Amino acid sequence: MSNYACHRPVIPQLLVSHNIRVRSGISLFSFVCLTFFQYIYDFLSSTDLDILENALRLVTCFAARTAQRPDPSNTNFIVPKLRLWKFATAEAVTPRQQPFPDLKSLLSNQVVIPPNWAGYHFHYYKRAPATSLNLSNTSRLSANSQFSPVTPTPKGRGESAEASQRDPESSTSSDSKTSEGWVRLYISPETVAQKGIEPTFRELVAQANMPKDDQFRLFVQLVMVSYFGDVTRREQFLRCQLHAISALGTSSSFYWTNFVASVCDANTMEKQLYSTRPEIIPQLVRLLHNDSNAGLNLRIVVLRTLRTLARNSLWASNRRSEHSRFQQILTAVDSNLNHGILMTLLRENTVLLQSRDPSPEELSYTQALHRLIREFLELPQGASNLGFAGIMPVLVDILKIERQSVWHIVVTMADLLGGLLPHHRHNQLLPLFMDADGLGALITVIKVHLTDVGTNHSDM
Repeated sequence: MSNYACHRPVIPQLLVSHNIRVRSGISLFSFVCLTFFQYIYDFLSSTDLDILENALRLVTCFAARTAQRPDPSNTNFIVPKLRLWKFATAEAVTPRQQPFPDLKSLLSNQVVIPPNWAGYHFHYYKRAPATSLNLSNTSRLSANSQFSPVTPTPKGRGESAEASQRDPESSTSSDSKTSEGWVRLYISPETVAQKGIEPTFRELVAQANMPKDDQFRLFVQLVMVSYFGDVTRREQFLRCQLHAISALGTSSSFYWTNFVASVCDANTMEKQLYSTRPEIIPQLVRLLHNDSNAGLNLRIVVLRTLRTLARNSLWASNRRSEHSRFQQILTAVDSNLNHGILMTLLRENTVLLQSRDPSPEELSYTQALHRLIREFLELPQGASNLGFAGIMPVLVDILKIERQSVWHIVVTMADLLGGLLPHHRHNQLLPLFMDADGLGALITVIKVHLTDVGTNHSDM
């Protein structure tokens, strides 16, 4: 069993702190991938939640790079999907489990975790070794009586597929006992706090003689138990989960080759994510409301996750159905309502950009929000909903901002409109743009830019 403690905390923090961007032609990123990717496996095993979050953010960058490569034979960017799924589907935050029935409840500082919390119980299936497969049914039933009488939460439908795609650490258990059945372990929070995550992990694995396939899932649950007593750490663990979901759902298309690249396709996401967490989309949107107590960093990750899930669902078999995940996201964000959550967030953010220079975190939030809106506008249904909700006057207001600190945001918005307006046959944005005096705004922007260029030349 490999050591789950990470002793190389500098690398993920260094990469994330320098804000390395994923671009197709950047040799630095390729160098980073080839040099440090071998350590990612260890980073995901860190008991330090700060290091773990940075590592998952870095994995998300690798996942985006993987989805941008139409060459499936490239093996330089291998995303550790099995480990990411352990984070994405952690047992304690599945729906309808008290005291955390939804994601919003994780952010409440009034929550008291009871002793019988589901997160303190770990279930796994212990299989008999090959030499005992010929035992009679009677002996097998008597052996099962030693295990927990409580039926655990069944594994998702994707577990069978996961078994055929094992992590490098996976192997067949060499348990010498002949018992087979469900086993329930109790994780004592006092023991974890006293001994630490890794010693407790080693002790439980040794005592239970746990199969390799379940060990990392136990490790994730121990991390969760260790940090869930503090509301700030619960929010951070939630960000880790959303980073994992974003990495797994990352996808992109190549229109010139009709090729769609993804880390996990829409069918896999449906089986392994939505089947275990069917209410995740409305719960994520609920975190964007002001009364959710979600911090700005969490809101940024939520917006990015929604964009990833929306993009991933575009190539699902039911993408045109009103029951598709893309349509579900459009409905959850109230895309056709002028006073819905999406339009409210956009208006509030636009007022901020008009009133003062945003902080780096606020700029990241602005970019995440605009990218989600762009994802909606590029599809006819999304453009129709947002056009009806009155988005065009707000976008024109963004074009009128003259503050240099947000000029790149203005340029990005102009680029978005420049790509959408010519396709008036697929959307009705052009008449809305003209009605919102968009042409006058563009003329004003051009005049201001030409005046600034003339002033700079005269100074020289």
